[in-house]
Amino acid sequence: MAAVGFGAVLVAAILPINFAAFAIWAYLVPIWVRSQADEGGRWAGAAELVIQLTAMSAIVLVAVSAPCKIVDRVKARHMSLPRQTMTIAELQEPESHELRRPTCYYSLGAPVGLTGRVVRFPSSDLTVGEFIAAIEAQTPLRHRFGHCGNGWTILWGGDCSFGLSFQVPPR
Repeated sequence: MAAVGFGAVLVAAILPINFAAFAIWAYLVPIWVRSQADEGGRWAGAAELVIQLTAMSAIVLVAVSAPCKIVDRVKARHMSLPRQTMTIAELQEPESHELRRPTCYYSLGAPVGLTGRVVRFPSSDLTVGEFIAAIEAQTPLRHRFGHCGNGWTILWGGDCSFGLSFQVPPR
């Protein structure tokens, strides 16, 4: 089935190859539908269209919801903090507070009014996801993983991570 082959390329190939696969598939679908309609009647053409659209939609939906994204793997990594309770200022610049840098690289851009805020973590040894959850639950800071478009796929997500950063979202 053509939708399966083109769908696999669409979700697993990198940009712009996946866009090209989708464009070729979208170009060919009307041709296949017309040929089915010519051979078996209008209902055969409609059935071909439904099959193609359903198969492609299912492949994309499964890929989008697949739990194998690179960001998911990063959030599952373990990290260590120097203490279980730290201020935003200590998290921003641990070395200037005579603390060792956490084992996960991140950048934290907090306004001056937030630097004294204390964040309590569930443990000093935790996952990156738990680290993110604690900061977001106790401060207005929100996380973002930086990616470039090179190597990005629907199935795997962003390939080139420029790291984890925290900012107060713009209003």
